Amino acid sequence: MSKLDRFSKGYLTVPVFVKRAYDELEALDGNSYRLRKGDGTKELVEEIRPLAAFLKYFERPGRSVKCRFFTGNQNYDAKIKLKGEDIDRGWIEEQFFVEVTTAVSSWDYLEREAISRYGSTFGGGDIRRVGSRKKGSDRIESRAVAQDHDAPVKNAIEWTKTALRKKNEKLYPKPCILVVHVENERPFSVHEWSLLAKEVQGEVDRDRFNFTFVVCSWSNTVFRV
Repeated sequence: MSKLDRFSKGYLTVPVFVKRAYDELEALDGNSYRLRKGDGTKELVEEIRPLAAFLKYFERPGRSVKCRFFTGNQNYDAKIKLKGEDIDRGWIEEQFFVEVTTAVSSWDYLEREAISRYGSTFGGGDIRRVGSRKKGSDRIESRAVAQDHDAPVKNAIEWTKTALRKKNEKLYPKPCILVVHVENERPFSVHEWSLLAKEVQGEVDRDRFNFTFVVCSWSNTVFRV
């Protein structure tokens, strides 16, 4: 059975969805995680992990949530069904489609591969592949980069804007929630997350998506933009 089958066969309560997500993530070894090796690993890391953080945030007293993950190429990644006072009073719809996307650097995959191959790498983005992968002669070179302290925040802002713009070019079923998973280069303070939220709001398509949330699954940071 694929690891994704545990999330796609029916609607799961939030505690069950989160526990299964964490169990599957903890079962991965370092190389599988970094290189997205194995059936369903990429979806587990890049879609189900952010969904787990979002679901914990979105459920609250007066609003119980169940979620089902969908594999395949449809224009959404999950569906959620809601029950409770919020729905009975008409404050929010009883179900939503959910689309998950990742805001990440264009060199993230090289850094992950370099760590698996060599055990470490420099951050900052001065990294490239040299040689031929087909011939087995390639290597990844990275150089140390001096950065201002706020460079990771500025970078994350630009990655998030890019992710939002890409989603704004496509059509999605209604009603729909967009979850943007930010892979930040270092932990952010509350002030830094607040700055990111302020800077990216202009890229949010409020006609296309009923709600848009930024998620950092490692710190369980979730907020609406």
